Amino acid sequence: DLKPANIMLSTSGHIKVMDFGLAKLMANSALTSSKEDTLTGLTKEGSTLGTLSYMSPEQIHLQILDQRSDLFSFGVMFYEMLTGTNPFKRSSTYETAAAITRDIPLPASRLRQEVPQALESILDRLLAKSPEKRYPRAAEVLADLRQAYQEIFHRQVVLTYSWFGKYGRAIRKPSVLVPLLLMAVVGAFFVLQTVRSHRKAQWAREVVPKEVERLFGTANEMDRIAAFKLVQEARTALAADPELDRLWNLASRETKVVTEPEGARIFIKPYDAPDQPWEDIGLSPFQGRKANIWWRYKLEKPGYDPVYAVSHAYWGLKRKLDEAGAIPARMARITDQRSGKEIFPDYYLDCYEVTNQEFKEFAIAGGYQKREYWKFDLIKDGKVLPWQEGVALMTDSTGRPGPSTWQEGDYIEGQDNFPVSGVSWYEAAAYAEYAGKQLPTIQHWGRPNNPPADAGMSAIFTRIIPFSNFGMSGTVPVGSRPGMNYFGIYDMAGNVREWCWNIAPKGRCLRGGSWSDIPYMFGNISQADPFDRSGRNGFRCAKYMEQAAPAAFEPFFVLEPRDYSREQPVSDEVFKIFTNLFHYDKVDPKAESTQVEDTTYWSKHRATFDAAYGNERMVAFLFLPKNASPPFQTVIYFPGSTAISNPETRQQTNVFDFLLKAGRAVIVPIYKGTYERSAGTDFGKYLLSSRPYASHRYTDYLVMWVKDLCRSVDYLEIRPDIDRSRLAFFGFSWGGYQAQMSVLDSRIKANILFLGGFPGRMKEGDPQPEADIFNYVTRVRVPTLMLNGRYDLNFPLDTAVKPFFDRLGTPAQDKFLKIYDSDHFVPRNELVRESLAFLDRYLGPVKLK
Repeated sequence: DLKPANIMLSTSGHIKVMDFGLAKLMANSALTSSKEDTLTGLTKEGSTLGTLSYMSPEQIHLQILDQRSDLFSFGVMFYEMLTGTNPFKRSSTYETAAAITRDIPLPASRLRQEVPQALESILDRLLAKSPEKRYPRAAEVLADLRQAYQEIFHRQVVLTYSWFGKYGRAIRKPSVLVPLLLMAVVGAFFVLQTVRSHRKAQWAREVVPKEVERLFGTANEMDRIAAFKLVQEARTALAADPELDRLWNLASRETKVVTEPEGARIFIKPYDAPDQPWEDIGLSPFQGRKANIWWRYKLEKPGYDPVYAVSHAYWGLKRKLDEAGAIPARMARITDQRSGKEIFPDYYLDCYEVTNQEFKEFAIAGGYQKREYWKFDLIKDGKVLPWQEGVALMTDSTGRPGPSTWQEGDYIEGQDNFPVSGVSWYEAAAYAEYAGKQLPTIQHWGRPNNPPADAGMSAIFTRIIPFSNFGMSGTVPVGSRPGMNYFGIYDMAGNVREWCWNIAPKGRCLRGGSWSDIPYMFGNISQADPFDRSGRNGFRCAKYMEQAAPAAFEPFFVLEPRDYSREQPVSDEVFKIFTNLFHYDKVDPKAESTQVEDTTYWSKHRATFDAAYGNERMVAFLFLPKNASPPFQTVIYFPGSTAISNPETRQQTNVFDFLLKAGRAVIVPIYKGTYERSAGTDFGKYLLSSRPYASHRYTDYLVMWVKDLCRSVDYLEIRPDIDRSRLAFFGFSWGGYQAQMSVLDSRIKANILFLGGFPGRMKEGDPQPEADIFNYVTRVRVPTLMLNGRYDLNFPLDTAVKPFFDRLGTPAQDKFLKIYDSDHFVPRNELVRESLAFLDRYLGPVKLK
């Protein structure tokens, strides 16, 4: 596990290699090829050990290791020592692993001109992807380093000795030698300083701007810190340079940290590097330039509880400290940081979800027997149940009182600190009463995720999601994932979805999404019957210091839906005019394709081709299955709305990977404004929402999305490994209402609309007729499968899903609506079963190898 953190420089100058926790037990002092010789308890068979950005390619691939793997890690550190930059570290673990196994590092001299060719040659051999091309032993590295040292300095030494040999007798006299040496030393010093200053100024002018633009253009915060340090260093070599001034304002911000009272010790670390040690930057109030990134903060002052927080350098930080013990344990003070009049008074919110251990204390204290904790009527199927009858329904899998996920009145051993799950709204409310707290309203739950200025929730959305428990197989201990929000609250995204106070149209509200949900449920509001005891349900509590605003406790409702039963689509004549918007010249796409990933089940190819508008190049990712033979049936994917702010397609692969495992190909067009063609937060400058609304700009985007899909089908048609007669559309959430695709491209033979329906109304008004999905739904003719949740607030069943299904122009025998007792979620086994059966029926079964 060689890495800088394990290399120590002692005060005596000796270098120590620390931490041999991953060392292997060697059989007979020789290399062993058996994974069973790994020290028991320290490693696990088939696991990847070490620190990712310093691993060798063979570590990534779980191959047998020898000393050449350590030499690769040494090469990574040597490169970093020479340049200040890790050659492989990227913005995600996937990209870092891919860089190690695939990318050739930038020559070290491109980052630091002083690096001589002799050292670059050593680096090239150390960082060879194949172990056979590396040095076989460390002794040979040492020999080449010594040789490089001699080559670098030998020439200067030879010149010095030859000069002294020629004029030695004349200058040996002290009267000549001493002044001459002094002059030589002074002259050499000034010459060296001049040369160094010139070279550094040249470096600041020519190298730094390009490197800073490159580093700051990534999503990796460590790269942005490196960019900040580069500009900081360059400004010492080249003062008053307009270009460096511009880069300084790009890479850094004047940051203020203010506390009440003053005098708190301030510690910071990059948000994306939660394992890094805290950096002490002084006492509050603080003002100074910091890298223009997201920071984690820790504020400490004797006599006060520590405060944890998150903020961007752009905003700085302002926090009130509470005297030690004044705040209830494991809670944080939430204040309104937004400009203008405060909406709610300050309040406390649990830093973590309520755990099994905490809920068991409630149960032991008679929580299911004491009526005083149960303040609300127990209503089931519209009927108020007698209290004892209602509580009797709240049992575990063995019939004992307790959450549905427990057994014999207790949770699974070892899960003390896991969030309690499988509780109804009533149980959560009773626990809150027992604890002297309340369930938070949807607004009090959401406020800690709101930024201190005029930015939307998405400002921190993409930072929290990667560090949260989404897309996993179950819950994790509370606080074990580093996804922390503005006020130091953990697990609000994923793990369990959390009950809130407010009434919803079909029950009570939940927020945050669970471990099995799609990540954007973090920002959405769900609903469920208050008796719902799904294993996805948990909660946290709030405590109000004073009476909270009554508006926060009002029932949650969406805007009044459209009454589609009273509307008629436009005539065929008018509709024909609409379709002209989507026509384009079908010329040669000039396609290029490169394989970018290879897995057990599929290969991934990045294709580029000419778009149908402007002079743009279109991008699409084609996934080809390995367990079937071409030509492949192919499914065209349209993603959920997180594609607008998410730069990576891989994060949603789990939505459609079952299609690949079943032998069908999938193409993911990168629609205008999504993934790597995303405008990021600038998207809001052009569109208020991905949902249709009264804006011609929205119509412009819709036209581009349709053309992008059609152009992707054009690309499929030129590939001999694709069956062009068997194409299906798979729309997820946002894509679940893109009914116009199969209407405007007759090459699509079937639709799967996963979590779709008529989109909700926007306060800005209904869309232009040519962008109104209503005018397309009645003209859908291909077989269509819809999969929806009964309690979905994004697409309410009665006002969005059923009207959409009823209006579908598909013949009755070829359209299907499957409803599940869920919200914006469908059990995966049902998604897989129904989708594959539908495709088998209408595209034909796949012949597997």
